[in-house]
Amino acid sequence: MPHFLGESKDSNKQAIPHCVEKIMKMYNYWRNLQKSACRRSETQEENEHNFISDLNNLFDIAHANALEIIKIEEDRKFLLSQREPGRTGCLMGIDLKLEKREERVLLRVIEQENRRAKAHHSSEIDDTFMDSSEESSGTEDISDQPGPSSNIVQSSLEENINAQIELRMGIVRGRKCFLTPKIMAVLDRFQISQRSAVFILEAVAESLGHNTDELAINRNTIQRYREDFRKTKATRIKELFKENEHSFACVHWDSKLLPSLNVRDLKSERLPIIITYKDEEKFLGVPKLENSSGKEQTMALWNVLKDWGLEDKALILCSDTTSSNTGRINGAITFLELYADREMTYFPCRHHIYELVLRSVFEYELSEVTFSPDVAFFKKIREKWNNLEKENYMDGYKHLNAICSESEILSNVNYLSNALKNKNLKNDYRELVELCIVFIGRNSDSTIKIRPPGALHHARWMAKAIYSFKIFLFRQQLSLKMSELNGLKNIFLFLVTVYVKSWLESSSAIGAPLNDLMFLKKLKKYENKDQGISSISLKKFCNHLWHLNE
Repeated sequence: MPHFLGESKDSNKQAIPHCVEKIMKMYNYWRNLQKSACRRSETQEENEHNFISDLNNLFDIAHANALEIIKIEEDRKFLLSQREPGRTGCLMGIDLKLEKREERVLLRVIEQENRRAKAHHSSEIDDTFMDSSEESSGTEDISDQPGPSSNIVQSSLEENINAQIELRMGIVRGRKCFLTPKIMAVLDRFQISQRSAVFILEAVAESLGHNTDELAINRNTIQRYREDFRKTKATRIKELFKENEHSFACVHWDSKLLPSLNVRDLKSERLPIIITYKDEEKFLGVPKLENSSGKEQTMALWNVLKDWGLEDKALILCSDTTSSNTGRINGAITFLELYADREMTYFPCRHHIYELVLRSVFEYELSEVTFSPDVAFFKKIREKWNNLEKENYMDGYKHLNAICSESEILSNVNYLSNALKNKNLKNDYRELVELCIVFIGRNSDSTIKIRPPGALHHARWMAKAIYSFKIFLFRQQLSLKMSELNGLKNIFLFLVTVYVKSWLESSSAIGAPLNDLMFLKKLKKYENKDQGISSISLKKFCNHLWHLNE
C-alpha cells in the first residue's frame, strides 16, 4: 500500500481535490491493467511491473513549497529520503519508558550475577559467571531432565525466545524441570487444573527444601508436559492393543449431550464408542458430532475403528433402536455396512427396549412424571429428604403377599440376593435391587441403607423407578394423593414380580431370545393380577421382537 505524507491542518481542505484526482488516476490506471491482464506481452508485463513499483513509492500530497515551509533540517532530509524510490527510512520515536525499563532489567541481572559470583570460591568465579550468563540466555540443555522430551526438543527455539522476552521484562524463571510421567498421571487422575497444579507443586517443593526459583513451575510448562504425556500414553495404549490379535469385536455406541470444553454452560453432541471382546471391553473414544444423524454417527464410528485398526474386526453392532441407528435408508447401521462392504450382525440394546416398557407403565399409572425431571412429584422427596426419618419407612410386603404366594416371594428374594453378589453390577442397578429387597420387607437388620436421591435425567427411566421407590417407602412422611399411592403400588408390584429379573438378564446376547420369551410369558400371566399394565407392556414390547422371527 502507498504511504501518505500530509500537509498542515490549515490546508487539508484545499488538498482534498488534488488527493482525489491522484487516487482516481491510480485507480483508472489499475483498471486498464485489469482489462488487458490476459495479455502476456512485454509491454503488459512492463506496465504491471511499473505499477507495482509505484505502489512502493511515496504517495506525495505535500505542499508544493514543503521544503521551504519545513524549518527543521532533519525533517527536510526525511521528506527528501521518502521521495526517493522505495521510501528508504521510517519515522519513529524513542520509547523513554521502555528504555528505562531495559536499563533497570540489565542492572538487576548484573547484580544477580555478582551475588552468585561472590558466593563461590575465587577460583571458580570465572566459571560461575559463564554458567549464570548461559542460564540467563536461555540456552541450557534440558533434554536430560526427567519426563517427556519430544515436545521439549521441538519447542527449544520457542523456549529460547520466551526466555529472552522474560529477561527483557524482568522475569527470571527457573529452568530445572522435575516433572515426570507419574506426576502428570496424578494431575490428570484427580482432574487438577494447570493453575492449581502450580500452587500444589510449589508448596510441595518448598516443603522439601528446594529453591522454587530454580524450578520450572508454571502453567505453560505443566500444560505442555501434560499434553505430551497424554499423547505418549494414548499412542502406547493403541500399540499394546494392536499387538493382541482379535478375531472379532462388538461395537457399542450411544450419543450423549455433554458439557462443551470451550464454552461454559453449553452442551455438545458426543458419541462414546466401546468395543467388547472375550469378556473384556475397551473404550475407544468420544468424538464430537455436528448432529445426531445416522450419517454423522457412521463417519465418527468408522474413523475411530480405522484409527484402532478394527474396521475388519467389527462384526457385531449394538445400539439403541432409534431411527438414526436402525433406519432402513439413513440409519447408522445401513451406512456402516456400506462402508465395510459386508453384512453385520445387529444386537439391539435390550436395556433400551426394556426401559421403553417401564416408561409405558409409568405413563399408564403416573402420567405426570413424563413431563419433566423437576415435576413436583419428584421434588417432594428431594426437598424433604433431610427432614425425613430414614429408619422409619414402610415396606410393601402386605401388598405383595396379596398377589403372590410365600414361595414366589422367597424365590424373588433369593434371586435378588444373588444378584447383589455380582461385582460388575452397576451402581444404579444395584440400588434398584436393594430397594426391591427393602420393598419386599427383607431388610429387618437394616444392612441396606437407603441412599439420598441422586441426579435425575429425563431419559433415565431407571432413575425414575429408584425415585418412585423411595417416595413409596416414605409415603407416610410425605403428603401423597390416593391416586399417586395406588399408581406407585401397582408399578412396584410389577417391578418386583415381573420386570427386575428380566431387566438384569437382558444384557446377555446369547440368552436374549429366551429371556424375551420368558418375559412375554410373565407379562401374559400378569393379566390375572393387573390387566392394564399387562396389555400396555405387551403392546410396547411386541414392537421390538423382530429378532425372534428373522
